[in-house]
Amino acid sequence: MQKSAQQKNPSLRISPLAIQSLLCILSLVSLSAQAQYANLDRATTEYVAGDSAGAEWPRSIVAQVKDPSGNPIPHVSFVFAGQEVETNEKGQITLSGVPATAPILIKKPGYRKMQVSPQHRDLEITLEPLSIQGVYLSPSFVVNNADRYVNALKLLQETELNAVVIDVKDDDGNIHTNLKQSVAQLRSSGIYTIARIVTFKDIVAVRKHPELGLQATNGQPWQDAKHVTYLDPFNKQSWDYVLAVAKQAADDGFDEIQFDYVRFPTDGNRSTIVWKTLSFDKVSRTQAIAGFLERARHELGPKGVFVAADVFGITAYDSTDSGIGQTVEAVTKYLDYACPMVYPSGFAMNSGGVIGSPVDHPGQIVEDSVRRYRMRADKDSVVRPWLQAFRDYSYNHRDYSAAEIGAQILGSEKAKGQGFLLWNAGSKYTAAGLKPKALTVKNRLTLQNP
Repeated sequence: MQKSAQQKNPSLRISPLAIQSLLCILSLVSLSAQAQYANLDRATTEYVAGDSAGAEWPRSIVAQVKDPSGNPIPHVSFVFAGQEVETNEKGQITLSGVPATAPILIKKPGYRKMQVSPQHRDLEITLEPLSIQGVYLSPSFVVNNADRYVNALKLLQETELNAVVIDVKDDDGNIHTNLKQSVAQLRSSGIYTIARIVTFKDIVAVRKHPELGLQATNGQPWQDAKHVTYLDPFNKQSWDYVLAVAKQAADDGFDEIQFDYVRFPTDGNRSTIVWKTLSFDKVSRTQAIAGFLERARHELGPKGVFVAADVFGITAYDSTDSGIGQTVEAVTKYLDYACPMVYPSGFAMNSGGVIGSPVDHPGQIVEDSVRRYRMRADKDSVVRPWLQAFRDYSYNHRDYSAAEIGAQILGSEKAKGQGFLLWNAGSKYTAAGLKPKALTVKNRLTLQNP
C-alpha cells in the first residue's frame, strides 16, 4: 500500500545550509508557555477566558473533563509549562506547578482543543467532539494561491471538509519553511491543519548527509528499485533530524503532525543493506519504528499538537510487521490519530471478504479493513483512514468519483472510523462523494441506502 505515484508533487528546494540548520533546532531554548500558544485561534481551539482580569491559578487545581452528554473522558492531556500530563480513567486530574498567569491547553484526539486562561477556581471542562475530514494539498499550490488551492478552499467552505494536509517534508526530502502565514490564514478560517512529514524516505538529506542514510555493501547510500534513498530508522541522529522538522512545524502553528513513510523500505534489494544492528528482524524493526513514534509523542505532545502516522492498510490483516516495522498494536500506542491507507487499489484480489477486484467494492473493503484496524488499535488512538480520490492503477483503471468516494466514506463510518482524509497526489478534488455542510451522516445513510 503506497501513496499513488501517478502524479508528481511539485517541490520547493532549500539550501544545504538550511538543512544543516534544522539539525540544530533541537538545541534551541523552548518558547515559554504563554508565547508557545500565542498563535492559537478559535478556528481549531476553543478559548475559555479567566474569571477576572489579572486572575491567577491556585497552587493546586482539580479538573474534571466530560463530553457534552456529561460522560467523563479518560486520558485527556493538559499542557502547560512545557509538559503534558493526563487525566485518569474518570477524566480527573489534580494539577500542581502551573505557572500562575499561564494558560492551560487541553486536548484529546477526536475533540476540539481548549485553551483555558487562569481561573481562581477548580475546572469543570466540557470538550466538543471534532471529526476531521480533510484533503492533501501540495505546498506549492498553497503558498502560490494556485487554482487547485482556491478550489480546495471552496470545497472546505461548501462541503463537509474541514481540514488540509500539507507537506512540510515532502517525498523527496525537501523541507517547506514558508507555510506559517498560510497556516495562520487557514486556521483563522476554521480549517484544521495537518503537517505531513515524510519520515525515512529522503533523497535530499541523504545526499547532503550520507551518514544518516541506509548504506549499501558497495559503500554508497542504499537505493531502492526507484533509486530512492532512505534515512536509517535505527539511527537516532536520523530521528533528531526528522523531529527537528516536526518541531518547527508545530511552532509554525499546525494543529497536527502526521508522519508518513514511518517504516523501513519495501522495494529494492534489501540484502545489500549494511545494517548497523545485531539483527534485522520483526522485533528490531518494530522497536525502531515504535521507538521513533514514542519519542515523537513525548517531544511533540507538550507543544500542543496531535501526533499521527500513516500506515499500510494491509497491516489490519497482517499479524507480522510486513517486514517494515509496522504493527497495529505497537504503533498506535503512541498515536493520537492512526491513519491506515485503505485505498481499494492497494489491496489484492479477494481481500477483506471481497469477491473479485477491491476497486469494484470500495465501501466493502474500506469497512472491513477499518473495522479490523480499530479492533487492534490502542483504545486511545483515533482511527481516521486515508481514502482513494484518484484513478485506479491496479485493476480496471476506473475513475474514482462520487459513487466510489461516497462508498468509501460510508464504509468507514459503518466501521466507526472517525473522519477521513482524501488522497490525490495532484491535489485535484471535486465535491463528488462529499456531503454539503448541513447534511448529516444519517442523511448520507438514507441517501445511499434508499
